[in-house]
Amino acid sequence: MFTGIFLRFFILETFIMGAYSFYCFYENIQKQYCLNNFVLRANIHKRVRKAYYIEIHKIYKGNIKKLNKLADDLVILDADNAHLNNTQEYVIFGDSKNGTLYTESCNGILPYSVVNDVQRTSLSEYYERGCHCLDQIGQYSHELFCKWRYAHMHMLSGKCTWLGPIPYIKCQGEWDLQNRLVQNMTT
Repeated sequence: MFTGIFLRFFILETFIMGAYSFYCFYENIQKQYCLNNFVLRANIHKRVRKAYYIEIHKIYKGNIKKLNKLADDLVILDADNAHLNNTQEYVIFGDSKNGTLYTESCNGILPYSVVNDVQRTSLSEYYERGCHCLDQIGQYSHELFCKWRYAHMHMLSGKCTWLGPIPYIKCQGEWDLQNRLVQNMTT
């Protein structure tokens, strides 16, 4: 349905001011999903000046009719550090304002190749269910690696909890084993 739709896409760098201009904070992919108005998977078709024309392959979140309507008029400012190429597929997170879609190069664009199978499934099926649990996702730490990589936050029986398939359970088990080994070595 979306193949063949080409969009003019500029990238807005929101970390232009202050100390953030040279450093990007890594955000959880579920948090990015929840905080943005649209999430889509696309290829870069071509770049003309500061515009990217993209071909949408899948819309995970957003008003499909609105995105189709804006297909010829998506204007977002380009950031110098956005190195997008036409041989790679991307997951793009963004917001719309006054009929224009915006994103940032820091956390708004991920190469699809770094999104694992669990995250790909969660984009389609699970992330939206945990958007009311954003305050419990937290900032990245080594302890949260398995959760961020292989699980999603979900509301169960009125409580926010991390859920994940076998790769999450395996990762968490390996993490727990490493922690026990380190504790045994230091005592």
